[in-house]
Formats: sequence, C-alpha cells, structure tokens
Amino acid sequence: MERGVLPAVRGSHRGRRRRSGAAGGGANKATWREVSAGPGGAKCNLAAGIVSVDGKTYWIWVTASGVAKVASFDLDDEHVVASATPRPPAMPTGHNSYHLTEVRGRLGFVTRGHASAQAWVLEEEGQRWSRRYILEQRVPLPHFAYAGECVLTVRNGASFYVHRRKDAASSGRRPRYDEDGGVVRVGHEDEGRLVVNMGGYVGDYYRTFAYVKTMEPLRITPSVS
Repeated sequence: MERGVLPAVRGSHRGRRRRSGAAGGGANKATWREVSAGPGGAKCNLAAGIVSVDGKTYWIWVTASGVAKVASFDLDDEHVVASATPRPPAMPTGHNSYHLTEVRGRLGFVTRGHASAQAWVLEEEGQRWSRRYILEQRVPLPHFAYAGECVLTVRNGASFYVHRRKDAASSGRRPRYDEDGGVVRVGHEDEGRLVVNMGGYVGDYYRTFAYVKTMEPLRITPSVS
C-alpha cells in the first residue's frame, strides 16, 4: 500500500511558557514520532506565527538567554535547526510586535507599530534581508502581500482593504512603488478598496491565508442577518 509522510509542527504553551516541537510520520497514528526541536530551554514565540515556505516551516526560537532566532523544520529530512537565515533586521524586543509571513514564495518578516508596519523579504540566496514594504496602515496576520502587486491592510480590526497599483489613477489612492529600490509604500491616505467587513466585536481574531489559485467553485453560504 502506498504511504506518505505527513510532517507537523506543534507549538504549545502553559501560562507564559512556550515549547516548540515537531513530529513526522505516516497517516497511521501509531507511526508518529517526536523530532527534537532544539536545545533545552528554547521556546517558540507563537505570537510571531509559524509559516511554511518552499519545503521548510519557520518559526521564532527564543533561547534560554533570551536571544530570538529563526528556526526551521525541513520537511524532507525532518530535522529542526537554528536556521542559517540571518537574524531579521530591527527585531523588536516585544514578542507581539513582529511576525513571520510569506511574500511571493519567500520568507518575510514584519515589524508592527500602533498603526504602521514594515516588511523585509529574504533574498533568494538566503543571506540577507531586503526591506520591501513601508506601510502607514495596519496589516493582517500573517499574510498581507499577494500576487498581482496586491497589498492587504486592515482597519478597525475587521475591515480589510486591498491596495493595487492599477486600481486608481490618483496617487493618493494607490500604493507607490520605488522603482529603484523595489520598495512598496502604502501611505496613511491611501484608501484602497474595501473587500470585506467581517463585523464582529473588538478583540476578535482574524487570520489570513496564502493565496491558492483554483478553478473549483467557491461554496459560500450567504450570512443571514
């Protein structure tokens, strides 16, 4: 019978203690095995997210000495390592003020302010980060950059706006591109286009997912007010 391997990465916490772990195995529950997730005392910063890019899953390790590093789990050899990826630039000390993301097939790192964000993308050689986004608006977690030069921002915690280079002729209503440096800038005045208002209540948590192109029909049931 043909079998496959299904890797899984687990981040668990009790109170303020967070542990990182990984498992690999077949579909049969009895074959699951624990994989070493790093040195003793290392913790996973769950607030920074867990993302998968090009066959590897990444998260942020916080060592016993308090140093934050990028950790990765290779889906082929099933090993967890302190990634050779360099430490992201300008990493804040607050564990809730940054997160990992995926930007067009590359690992990304976002620093967040009260109403702003900046994002760096790991270059193809994996040895340096380049700042690609400067945003004077909040962004959703973990994904905000999509194909087609599309940027997603969020207002009031539940209203999602899309910003496209081609959407509007007025420079005040669309993101600006630094052609030389390759930096995308979305200003505070860039209105964008409302794509969905999730409603809900203050404190609700919404999560965005990576874009997947499909020809399958969407089975969406209209909400009943």
